[in-house]
Amino acid sequence: SEPIQSQKIKDSKQFLESMRDSIVQETNFKLISEKPVTFENHQGLQLSMQDGKEIITFMVYVINQRVYVLGAGQKDVAGVSEEVTSFLNSFRLLDKN
Repeated sequence: SEPIQSQKIKDSKQFLESMRDSIVQETNFKLISEKPVTFENHQGLQLSMQDGKEIITFMVYVINQRVYVLGAGQKDVAGVSEEVTSFLNSFRLLDKN
């Protein structure tokens, strides 16, 4: 992916909120929870959304002028399943060397 111009992400919190709004608008899912998260000291958001009997959980991070979006779905259950949490927590940056 191409790096995002730095002027677009001067305020990463505002940028993440904008990403949240875009995801909600594009999917028409209902936002049911949101919480700030970090990955190696980089800000991010965990978003859970519902559509009927499905819950989709996203992790959105801004890292070195790049946006990373991870998502996983599950049937409607109380909270985020262990499998979804395990998948989202498996995110790693690869060494380019």
